[in-house]
Amino acid sequence: MHVPPDPDLRCVNGKVAGVITGLRLVRAERVIIADDDVRYDGETLAAVAGALDGADLVVPQNYFRPTPCHCRWDTARSLLNRAFAHDYPGTLAVRRTAFHRFGCYDGEVLFENLELIRTVRARGGTVRYLRSPLVRRLPPDVRTFLSQRVRQAYDSFAQLLLMAVQRSTRSTPLCSPADAPRPAAVAQPSVTAASPGSRFVVRSRGGRRRRPGPRPGRSSLRGRRGR
Repeated sequence: MHVPPDPDLRCVNGKVAGVITGLRLVRAERVIIADDDVRYDGETLAAVAGALDGADLVVPQNYFRPTPCHCRWDTARSLLNRAFAHDYPGTLAVRRTAFHRFGCYDGEVLFENLELIRTVRARGGTVRYLRSPLVRRLPPDVRTFLSQRVRQAYDSFAQLLLMAVQRSTRSTPLCSPADAPRPAAVAQPSVTAASPGSRFVVRSRGGRRRRPGPRPGRSSLRGRRGR
């Protein structure tokens, strides 16, 4: 079943409208929110959903596979983040009742995952950060990767001490320029929310924003094998 975002949701970040619509429709308590380049297997899905025992929100960690040149650079950044604090992934697990109790999250911000994490913490909810298992993520093409650097800067400004450490270190190339892939067409991202307990998946599309401005999205409710 495919449905558009609810008409009362007017968000600059269209992904938020799709996720909120999906969480209004789903009846499962444990929900996985994931960008469309995230790939869960059954074991990882069960582990991340199970981590919601005693928590309102779970923050897992991603890894790229395969790893082209630009993703090796981003992997180094992620590892540095994890060494000092944590990295912000493209997927979260949340309790549906907590999501609605805490007032969802703001669709007028660039970094919606960080917004949701901060909302849960500010309203007294429990956030759990996972070191394992790691959740696979497909690499973006070079053009998409470069377009996300503004979002990545927002991530860095959220961790000022870590940003200071990063700025104090020298960068070492992880591959030669000849190894770097050529820019490709920009892919359309999406967000997926899955509830393994009730065998349902909620998917919304049209989430990434390169500049402020509304864009229509889509969401659907379908069987567990949503990917």
